[in-house]
Amino acid sequence: MRRLLYSLTAACWLSACANYDLAAHLENPGTGNGGAVGSCSSACRIFVSAVAYSGNLGGIPGADAKCQNDSNRPLSVGGQWRALLSATDRKACVSASCPGGQAENLNWVLRANTTYYRTDNSPIGQTNGAGLFNFNLTQPIADGAGNVWTGTYADWTSASLTDRCNDWSDSGTTDAIYALSGSTTATAIGNFHINCSNLHRLYCVEQ
Repeated sequence: MRRLLYSLTAACWLSACANYDLAAHLENPGTGNGGAVGSCSSACRIFVSAVAYSGNLGGIPGADAKCQNDSNRPLSVGGQWRALLSATDRKACVSASCPGGQAENLNWVLRANTTYYRTDNSPIGQTNGAGLFNFNLTQPIADGAGNVWTGTYADWTSASLTDRCNDWSDSGTTDAIYALSGSTTATAIGNFHINCSNLHRLYCVEQ
């Protein structure tokens, strides 16, 4: 079995496989939420990107790469960082607040039953069994006012395609839901929609 996993993983990397979640699962079988594998477990961090972007992020892979390379990422921390965004291939809930629990997650970036901190070690809050924050948060994800792309409604469901910049590939013809990074209420995940030509930051979540 181990030899098979090594062979499949090697084949994925050698073929420049774009599905890094597949590689992660091959190396870490049995993870529950489609990709939350890496450097943190019961205590993880979230930061807001230093750079603001239009809605054309290069899809989910492009957004994740932006988080991984952002100057606000703690230099002392390795591992993976992924963007908290909803898309066809990443979402928290199918129904409001995930009555089906983690079974509704698809490649979701927040772990269940995990305390999240800012990079200054201030606690943000603890997720529930579905990998969602129950508002209000203990602290805002970032101090001060700031708009952050999420494509996610305040009830944790994914916005429609035209409210998430056509899966983060559009910079003007559609809209997207944005959140308020300085909020402790549900507006921290979904506030309103705005045209994708606007420049907003990203929530980057430690994996």
